[in-house]
Amino acid sequence: MDQSSATLVKKEKAILRKITHQTLKQMSEEEKKLKSAEICLKITQFIKSQHPQESLNIASFAANPLEPDLSSLHESLDKHRFFYPICYEDNTLEFFQSTDYSSMLPGKYGILSPDTTNQDAISADSLDIMLIPGYSFTPSGSRLGKGGGYYDRYLAIKNSGNHHSVGICFSNQIIDSIPMNPHDIKVNKIISDTLKLK
Repeated sequence: MDQSSATLVKKEKAILRKITHQTLKQMSEEEKKLKSAEICLKITQFIKSQHPQESLNIASFAANPLEPDLSSLHESLDKHRFFYPICYEDNTLEFFQSTDYSSMLPGKYGILSPDTTNQDAISADSLDIMLIPGYSFTPSGSRLGKGGGYYDRYLAIKNSGNHHSVGICFSNQIIDSIPMNPHDIKVNKIISDTLKLK
C-alpha cells in the first residue's frame, strides 16, 4: 500500500470511529446493561459448546463506558482462567490473570487492570480464546480498533498458533465494510447481542 492510500485509509477510519462513538453515546445505561447480558450469554454458550470439558485460558477485557460489560463471565465460566490486558508506552500489550474481577484497579486510561504483582504475563501461545473489543466489525471479521494497533500487533504473534479470536460488540457496531491496512488482522468470529457470526 502506497503512502497516499495509507493516508486515505487513516482518514476513513477516523471518520468511522467518530460515527460509531456518537452511536454508542446515544445508548442508555439500561440498554447497554441488557445487551451486555445477552452478549455474555452467547459467549458462555459458545465456549461451553465448543469446550465442554476443558479449562481454558481466556483473554478478556474490562469495558470502558462504551463497551460491552463482560464481568459476569467470571461466574458463568467459573472453571476457566481469565486474563486482562496491560498496555505499554511502546503500543504493545501483555495479558495478566485476574481471579477476581472486583479486585482489579483503574490502570491506563482509567480502565480496570489486573494486579501484576508476583505474576508473569501469559505467553501469547498459551491463550486459547481472545475476546477482543473494537469500535466496529464487519460480518467477515474486519475490525476497527482505537488506532493504537495494540491488538493487531498481539494477534500477529498469536496467529502463529491455534486459537479463537472473537470480536465482541453491540449489534449497532456491525457495519458493511471497514477500510483495511495490510497489517490489520481479522478476528475469527464475532459475537454481539443479536448475532453470532462465522
